[in-house]
Amino acid sequence: MNTLNPKSLQWAVTLSDVSEDSFGWGMGLGGIGADHFQAEAYLKFNMGDKFCLKPGFAYATDGNSGIGALMLRSTWSL
Repeated sequence: MNTLNPKSLQWAVTLSDVSEDSFGWGMGLGGIGADHFQAEAYLKFNMGDKFCLKPGFAYATDGNSGIGALMLRSTWSL
């Protein structure tokens, strides 16, 4: 039987508004062990029935260093 290695433990929590309204939001937290952590938050803008734009902010750490970034996601369907 394999033993549990706490350094390889991965975890994540995500919350989002999945409605089809023209406006929504989302956020996520996750990490690997105690040294790696990532957080992100975004707003969701539905533009018509087939296109969605999600501008947001992400922050990630690796040990003692961290970095923040603006992000832009989009989804579309036929």
